Amino acid sequence: MKISLKKIKGKLWREMIKFIYYNYSLKPRGIYPTSKNFKEACIEKGQDIFYKEIYTDLVSNLLISKDLYNACSNYFKPNLNVKTTYLVVEVPNGRVHTDNATSIAIISEDNNLIGDVSFSYNYGRVVRPEDNNIFKQRYFVKPERYKGTVFTMLTGGSGINNYSHWLIDVIPRIHLLKESGLFEKIDWFLVPAYKHDFQRDTLHMLGIDKDKIIEGDKHPHIIADNIIATTAPRGTDQIIPFWLCPYLKSTFFKQDLIKKTYPPLVYISRRDSKFRVVANEDELVKLLDSYGFATFVLSELTFIEKISLFASAEVVLSATGAGMTNMIFSKKGTKIIEVFNEGFVVGPFYDLAPKVDLEYHYLISKTGSKAKNLKQGQEEDVIVNLTQVKTLLDKLLPVNLQEAN
Repeated sequence: MKISLKKIKGKLWREMIKFIYYNYSLKPRGIYPTSKNFKEACIEKGQDIFYKEIYTDLVSNLLISKDLYNACSNYFKPNLNVKTTYLVVEVPNGRVHTDNATSIAIISEDNNLIGDVSFSYNYGRVVRPEDNNIFKQRYFVKPERYKGTVFTMLTGGSGINNYSHWLIDVIPRIHLLKESGLFEKIDWFLVPAYKHDFQRDTLHMLGIDKDKIIEGDKHPHIIADNIIATTAPRGTDQIIPFWLCPYLKSTFFKQDLIKKTYPPLVYISRRDSKFRVVANEDELVKLLDSYGFATFVLSELTFIEKISLFASAEVVLSATGAGMTNMIFSKKGTKIIEVFNEGFVVGPFYDLAPKVDLEYHYLISKTGSKAKNLKQGQEEDVIVNLTQVKTLLDKLLPVNLQEAN
């Protein structure tokens, strides 16, 4: 209830600040469409800034079957490819502003938004720089001043609590930063939040001290001697680039940290979630028990234990959800079974599976869903068709593996 009230208050506040004028001069007056445009403007003023392209015009393709693409919810059809230039840019005396929901704005000293390192969402889609929600805002809190260089890892509201967005959209910015050669020059790391175990654990493993962290959910508007910003890891879409998975696996999959092995057949329960739970989970678990599956709730495991669980598994079955991101740490050939409600069929994990050499399967539960948008689809529970599950498991599981369990 407290979380729901907080969300309601946050939404009301974001609507109110569209109409209340306060520190209105802090609203960006214009746009540099790209960081290259910004650099050119700086040179014209006699100021040189750091700008480096890490991957130029990189094309990332969505690796999903035609059948699943056609089944994806109409309100959230994925693009089949996206071209992105991944870069790192310095913004002297720059500002970072976020509404902790849908908008991140990197703002230059001359009060212009820098388009390709800022972004804003609308119903889960990245919109054009000129449509960034900051341009609808009228109320601005005064920015907090930080001495030194701040590296921003902000990624919208989803990075504050969501495990998948943290791993996919926040942490990989460190790869871009290190490739730029600027990692050792950073005084502060601006992150979406620092309240969950997985946030603290991953940052600690990256060698980032707690006293160098700025929590974005508590400090939504800052100004610094230097801001360092990067392109979003998935660019303007939801497609995983080729460099992202190897970086995460090489960074966090440390054999000496894995102290425990887990059963080969794994069912991931979402019973700790407020939405998209399996409504007939008791019946599903009973069926899976007969095959030797063990049930796990990921929120009960540490970050390293999650890695160990997926690294040990030979088969993982789960309703679609953030925890499936851990399949990045699975061994080659692991079988992944993703279960969808027909009102919420999305492609990110099908796309992820071949990029880490896994065998992917999916089941779509027919529930008569009436979801018409992303929010409605995300919140609908799943009713698993047990006959579908049994048929697939009989096909996928060798008899000796079933007997062993």
